[in-house]
Amino acid sequence: MVAVYGGPHVQRVSSSWAQAVDMRAQFLRAQGFLVLKCDNRGSSRRGLAFEASLKGAMGSTEVDDQVDALRWAVAAGLADPKAVGIYGWSYGGYLSAMSLCRAPGVFHAAVAGAPVTSWDGYDTHYSKSWDELPRSPSICTCSQPCCGPIVSNSFLTRVGSFF
Repeated sequence: MVAVYGGPHVQRVSSSWAQAVDMRAQFLRAQGFLVLKCDNRGSSRRGLAFEASLKGAMGSTEVDDQVDALRWAVAAGLADPKAVGIYGWSYGGYLSAMSLCRAPGVFHAAVAGAPVTSWDGYDTHYSKSWDELPRSPSICTCSQPCCGPIVSNSFLTRVGSFF
């Protein structure tokens, strides 16, 4: 199970006890799941070039990095490539949806908690800073129509409590 945020300015992987208080990850781990967290390009504290790589490429760069992290886990014998899910909240919800859309052969299920579904209605300062919005004619930069509804038995959008 990939637990993701993936947006700018956030670092989730660190040498600290912060991971121990992630109760959702702890619950999944207690059920026998590997919970993988990867700070993709765009996350903070790794230099300007690393963080700035999301500019104009949101929904693409970070999916590639999550796929690479998962491939590492599979090669290390830690994960079953036929049973991979991804979940996240807010930007992580957006990234979960984009991952299912852009890498359907890698991710087989996704839970998108409170995802950003349309950047034109999102916080203008944030979206303009990172994806040079507003732009025309389309807000979505993906090659597939993933900004609209995703109809799938393996996709769940949540607003509210996860459990």
